[in-house]
Amino acid sequence: MHRRRVLTFALASMVAVTVAACGARGEEPQAEGSQTPAGSSPTAQTDGSEQTSQVDATFAATMIPHHEMGIEMTKMALEKAATPGVKQVAETAQASQQEQLPQLREIADAAGMEPMSPEPPLQELNDQQMAELQALQGEDFDRRWLDVFRSHHMAAIMMADVALATDDDGPAQALEQTIHDGQLDDVEQMNALRADLG
Repeated sequence: MHRRRVLTFALASMVAVTVAACGARGEEPQAEGSQTPAGSSPTAQTDGSEQTSQVDATFAATMIPHHEMGIEMTKMALEKAATPGVKQVAETAQASQQEQLPQLREIADAAGMEPMSPEPPLQELNDQQMAELQALQGEDFDRRWLDVFRSHHMAAIMMADVALATDDDGPAQALEQTIHDGQLDDVEQMNALRADLG
């Protein structure tokens, strides 16, 4: 069970790369379809809480660089965005992620895990997207930023979905739920902004 859960989380991280790639093509992720999955049955917990803790730690170690990248993207939007709503989303997301980072580091540190850097394909995609955003101005920037940041959020939501499915009610899962719900709210706002911008 322990190995299966960790492998499942690793698979979710790979799925996140695909989600980010959709953003690179300008495809719209659908927030409405991202529901927190039902928890595992009580019998899934009978082999101890260590397995769940490992999944929580893996989530935290993966989410640390993900949040750090997100904060860099919000800084760019706060500097360049022409649409007030885009700046508002960036400001809200930045505040949330800055608040959550110390908690994520604490969870990872407690398990002796270092932050897990993105795989080379994802890091290359991140670099390409940041370079593309840097070259854009005005509403062209706003539209592209919404596409990219929305996909970035959807990747985090999907990873939180997997971690939440372990059915552990500890403080780590409370943080996972907060990240899931907060980023889902952001995605809904970004969908509306993107529709307005055309």
